[in-house]
Amino acid sequence: MGGPQAREKEQWLVGVLEQYFAENSNLHPDEVGDLIADIVDNEFDTIIEDGSVGQISALLCKHYQLCLEGRENEVLESLSQRLPQTRTLRVPVAGDYDSDDEAEMQNHIDTEVSSQMGGLQLNGPSSSQPPSRRQEPDEDGWTVVRHGRRT
Repeated sequence: MGGPQAREKEQWLVGVLEQYFAENSNLHPDEVGDLIADIVDNEFDTIIEDGSVGQISALLCKHYQLCLEGRENEVLESLSQRLPQTRTLRVPVAGDYDSDDEAEMQNHIDTEVSSQMGGLQLNGPSSSQPPSRRQEPDEDGWTVVRHGRRT
């Protein structure tokens, strides 16, 4: 859903929702949720099935009503408690950089990947697991793959 134009898409969606609230009075969360689901489906080719659209639309309606009542501070407080702290990583897209910047970009990617991978640990083979069986080819040259149950 992101991509190079993610910020523009985000701003566009905010504008559409602002206009929808401005042009319609007494909106119900299900109406706002339908709009959000339609936009996400049609514009971003994504279907959201985890119930979050209902949660978001209910929160938008609540916050809109609070703003109409002049209680913007409550909205800001609510948002500061709800918004997760995120860190975005910009991944360059083909054609998104000048050839002069290629070495700098590659260095940035290498550094970023190294820092992200630095904390990972690989689990070695456990001594409690039996050694894996070697797969032998049949007489006709085919290898039979056996799937065992995972413990």
